[in-house]
This record gives sequence, structure tokens and C-alpha cells, in this order.
Amino acid sequence: AHVPTELFGDVWTLSLALMAPWLALAGIPRRFDAPEAGAEAPLVPRPLAFLASYILIPLAIGYFAILYAFMVKIVVLWDLPRGEVARLVMGYAAFGVAAHLIAYPLRTTGPWHVRAFHRWFYPALIVPAVLLALAIGVRVAAYGVTEDRYLVMAFAAWLLLLAPFMTLRPATGLRVAPISLAVLLALGSFGPWGAGAVSERSQMARLEDVLARAGILKDGRITPVAQDGGSVPREDVVRISSIVTYLRNTGKQRAMAPWFAGTTLDFSSDPYAKDIVEAMGVSYLLYDVAVPGFNFYALPNTNLAAIEGFERIGRVQLYAYNDDLWRSVLGSDAAGERYDLSFEPKTGRLVISARDGAALAFDLKAFVAHLSEQGPSRAVDDLTLEARQDPLRVRLVFENLSGTIDGPEIRIQAGNMLVLIDRTDR
Repeated sequence: AHVPTELFGDVWTLSLALMAPWLALAGIPRRFDAPEAGAEAPLVPRPLAFLASYILIPLAIGYFAILYAFMVKIVVLWDLPRGEVARLVMGYAAFGVAAHLIAYPLRTTGPWHVRAFHRWFYPALIVPAVLLALAIGVRVAAYGVTEDRYLVMAFAAWLLLLAPFMTLRPATGLRVAPISLAVLLALGSFGPWGAGAVSERSQMARLEDVLARAGILKDGRITPVAQDGGSVPREDVVRISSIVTYLRNTGKQRAMAPWFAGTTLDFSSDPYAKDIVEAMGVSYLLYDVAVPGFNFYALPNTNLAAIEGFERIGRVQLYAYNDDLWRSVLGSDAAGERYDLSFEPKTGRLVISARDGAALAFDLKAFVAHLSEQGPSRAVDDLTLEARQDPLRVRLVFENLSGTIDGPEIRIQAGNMLVLIDRTDR
């Protein structure tokens, strides 16, 4: 019999979200204190004690140190990285709260690091919670609320309530953390304060503001601009296209229908985002292409000869869409050697280094400048770079390399390449 593919996902969701927690909670004793005065501590299963004491808690402490080092970097550089704060804080908080709950029976009888973690986890969580609230606040102020940002906002609110409460009342039992999280998730699942409704109101307000400013929305009706939106600033065209695409992709496009009353656009036929934007009299422009881009790519089989004489280490995908340092690791070769890659987007400097200290650097900006002399987007019959400094010889064989050029400023954003390495000391 045919089993629908979606059924597997439903079974896993039901099992992991309902059955597994139910079975786990059923095995938790009603009391963790000693049954009689003066008796020994309650029996904790050895696997649980080992898991909590020597795996979960040490990992949580290590994660804690990494998170605080990251926050020190933010303060020193006075720069809030985009997208990284939420992942780090939410990951640490979720793992830490779970470890705190699992280690609860060992809060007074476990090893010293377990007892210290149980005492100081929530006080130490206050600063990351404030940082998470600040980061998501900046993001929402710039781009409005979406379902993903709503989830981060709810998580930040949960931490801002939970961490101080558990700090002031450390003797509180196991119920507070899961129950409070369940209440917040339930409130965000439906109704006027749910993630979908709040996101729709936020994005519709942003869209209404930019349309009114551009003269497209007047008295609650769309008035298409003349000359294909030539009078609308490019950044507004990008913003309009982005918001309409979000509303269309999340099934909220009907919220725009009243604005198009009296036009030929039929929302009952579920129009595409491009159709909706063009009905406003502007071009559909999802990305700002005001800055010209470049895209160099190798013709099929062009660079096959470039791998001769080298041991092929591996294929690398380079992503550098912001100014953050990009890093990657190449797997070990036959001799057990490992190579680290780092790329600085601001300088265009790509460095490949071995564990013994041998390193080679490549200037990718100069490479792009040389290639651009013949045109910004084209096939290239030789997309290779090579450098040699004993005992290391490295050749980069690019399949493609892309980014933007704004006057003298070159920004490399992405590339696919083979990294070939030869050691003269072997």
C-alpha cells in the first residue's frame, strides 16, 4: 500500500513533540529529596548522572565561555553581527536550560562543577538575554516582524522573564521553564497576537508607508505610477518587491486586495508577487542591482589540465556576503595533514595554512581586477591562481567567482573552487 510522504513527517512530529516528552516525564520521580531525614541522597540512574556530569554540563560550560567571548568581541569592536547573535544565544539558552533540567537531581549531590552550573546558570543568562533582545530589536526596527523574527522575539521575552525569576528564586522547581515556554508558544500560535497576524500587520504597515511615500497608495487605493516607476527611488522599489514577495510566499497577499479595488488585478486567481508589483506601475526588483556585479566562470573541461602534478584535496565553496571573516577547513590528505582557509572580504586576502605553520596568501581582489579588464561577466579560459613558498605549493582552480564592483571597490561574494596542494618536503 502507498504511504503518503507527509505521513512520515507527521508521525515524527507527533512522536518527538508529544509521545517522547510524555514518556520522559512519566519516569521523573515526584520528589528528589531523601525519603527520610539523614538518609542518603536519592538514587539517580548512573547513565543519567554520567550524561549530566561529564557530557552535558561540561559542554554547556564550554558553550558559555564561547558565548561570553563573542560578547566581549562585540563590545570591543562595537559592531553587532547580523544573524549570528540569535543563533548563538538561542542555541546556548536552549541547551543550557535542558542541561539544567536534566541535572536537577544532582543540584546538591553532584560534582562541584554541576552544583556551580546549577547555581550560576540563570544569573549568567541575563546578559545574553539582553543582547538577544537588543539584536532582534534592531532587526525588527529595520525590516519589520516576520514569523522567524517573532519566534526570536518570543524566545528573548521568555529568557528576559525566566532568567531574573530563577535568579531571585533559585529553589523553584522544574515546572517554571517548560510551562512558561509552552504558554508563550501557545499565545504565538493563533489569534491577533499570533506570529502570523503580527507579521502581517507589521509588513503591511511597512508596505503602506513606502507606497504612500512613493505616491502609489492614495486614499487607500493603488494609483500606478507613470513610466514604469521611474520616479520611485530604487531602494523603495526593492523594498516594495521584497515585502510583496514575503506576503505572497506566506499566503498573506489577500491583505493587499482592498488597495486594488477597481483595477484589473484579480486576487481570487492568486497572482504572483511580480504581477502585484507591476500592477503598481513599478518593475519587480527583488535585489538592489544598482551596484554592477561580476560573474566569471570557467568553460566546461577548461581547467582539467590544471590539476596535473597535484594531490587534489577538495572542493571549497566560498561565501562572503558581509565583512565577517570567512573560514573553512580542508579534510586531511593521505599523510594526515589538515589545511585551514580564511578569507577577509575587506582586503580580498585568502590564506591557506597547514598545521606546521606553512601558509600561502592569495589576493583575490587583484585577480578580479585583472579579469574585469575584459568585461564583468563572461567565460574565462584560465581561472587559476598559484603560489609557492617551500614547502607548500597551492593552486586554486575556480569554477566560478562572483561579486560586485562599485568604482574601485571590489566585493567578492561567492565562488566555487578546487584547492590543489603539493608538499615539496615529502
